[in-house]
Amino acid sequence: MPSNYYCASCKLGFALGWFHYHGDSDGFGAETLLACSACGTMHSVGHPSAVRVPVLGGLFYRRETPEKTEKLMAQSGPCFVESAEDDVLHRLKAWEECKVTHVLRPPSKHSYMKDFLDLGPVQCHHCGRRATIVRERDYNEVRCPACGEPKISVVKQWITYELSTNQMQRNGR
Repeated sequence: MPSNYYCASCKLGFALGWFHYHGDSDGFGAETLLACSACGTMHSVGHPSAVRVPVLGGLFYRRETPEKTEKLMAQSGPCFVESAEDDVLHRLKAWEECKVTHVLRPPSKHSYMKDFLDLGPVQCHHCGRRATIVRERDYNEVRCPACGEPKISVVKQWITYELSTNQMQRNGR
C-alpha cells in the first residue's frame, strides 16, 4: 500500500510503496514506487504481469514466467506540490526509462526473496548517487531528503491506481 509524503517546509512530494493496476494493457500489472533518499526524486519499477496458460480446456490456469522483465522509470527531478492535499501522482511529469546493468528482481528458489528488489547498484536519475533509492521509509527518519528539515509526514495512503491515468503519465500526456 503506497504512502504519499509531503514536506511542510519545501513542499516536496513523493510516494513510496507497491500497488497494482485494474488492467495490464502494456504488459505490466503492478508497480513499486521508490524515491531517492538523497534528493527526493521519484523512481518506479514496473512489474510484468504473469502469463496465464489455460489447462484442461480452460478449467484451470497455469502461471508461466512473463516475457518482460522489471522496468525502471524515473522522474527528471524532485516533484514539488502546492499543499499536502495535492496528490503528487497528478503532478508528475512524463516518466523516463532508466537503463540498468543488472536484473532488478534476481530469480531465487527461496520464498523470502519473492519481493526482493536489488536497488543497491541503481543510480539516482537526478542526483546520480548510488544506493540511495528506497522503497520505504523508516518511521524514525523524519528529515526531508530535499531540504533536510524535520517537517515531512505521510499525508495519504492508498491501495490501487487507475490504469488510464498512469498510462497517460507514462506517455507524457
